[in-house]
Amino acid sequence: MKGWTERILRHWRIDASGLALVAALTAVAYLLEIRPVLSARQAAGAGVAELAEKRRRAAELEGALRSQEEPLSEAQRLLAALDVRLEDAGRLNERVAKLTEMAGQSGLQVDGIEPGKVVGISGARYRTVSIRLTGRGVYRNCARFLRDISEKVRDSSVTQISLSGQNGVAEANATFAFDLLWYTAPEEVGQAR
Repeated sequence: MKGWTERILRHWRIDASGLALVAALTAVAYLLEIRPVLSARQAAGAGVAELAEKRRRAAELEGALRSQEEPLSEAQRLLAALDVRLEDAGRLNERVAKLTEMAGQSGLQVDGIEPGKVVGISGARYRTVSIRLTGRGVYRNCARFLRDISEKVRDSSVTQISLSGQNGVAEANATFAFDLLWYTAPEEVGQAR
């Protein structure tokens, strides 16, 4: 039986060394071939997921951009319709005469007009001149004058309104003070004073 045991042990040694060689070759193949391929596949999967997220975000931003195109077009259309041309602040006397005429046409008695100084910031697209109108008239005529200012004199805005009159008497003369802000053209380069 001793011979039979030696043969079995010899075969097991050969099988064991063969198994060890196969295990070593498998480990080398894993380290040199399979592991880099698995790492590359994992990196490619992460890249595909990142690309899909970036495409989703780009589609979202494109949708947001499209949703703003119509309001932008509308705003540009309205801006073009306004077409307000600012006059030079040197035409202040003409502006005062126009306001006085409009007040008279509205049935108001102007007692005083006090223009302020021209105010502007270097590089700004406009300058401003404050104008204070004081006088007398009924409430309805004051409202008509203010409506005419907003409709006919689009380069000016009313910044303050002060009315005082008799309580409960709609047609009584009231005293008024209207503070206006006139937007004028910016000062030309070389025209600085």
